Amino acid sequence: MLKQLMSFFTADEKDTQSSDSIEVAACALLLELAMADEKIEEAELSKTRQVMQELFSLSDQRLEEITNIARQRRQESADLYSFTKLITEHYNAAQRRQFIFNMWQVAYADNQLDRYEESLVRKVSELIYVPHSTFIQTKIEAEKQRVNSR
Repeated sequence: MLKQLMSFFTADEKDTQSSDSIEVAACALLLELAMADEKIEEAELSKTRQVMQELFSLSDQRLEEITNIARQRRQESADLYSFTKLITEHYNAAQRRQFIFNMWQVAYADNQLDRYEESLVRKVSELIYVPHSTFIQTKIEAEKQRVNSR
């Protein structure tokens, strides 16, 4: 009986993880960031959509589908590991660096960096094995880009 119970929980966990794609994982992390300061700004959501388009060349319909799945998975997930694991497995070092830069772009989209946003980018950076120096470099690059685009 104990084996049946254990197999039920592990099968459910595997099904959920296998249904996630790199697109869903990236979108879930970006949405988590957009909502980190508990204020959902349209600028951050718009930047999230733009980043997803740039990363994956998605149609508007596919982007909407992925966003809905990512929102659901984000609510169901207790941690970031299932999402960051997919990023680490599918992205090389340069792509992971770009993803952290994209996270900074979303964080700065509303022209203010909240401490919770910075903390989340730092945590994701660590989980996907981006060196601290790269974390800082991408932050500076995103901030310069924000200032220059004003």
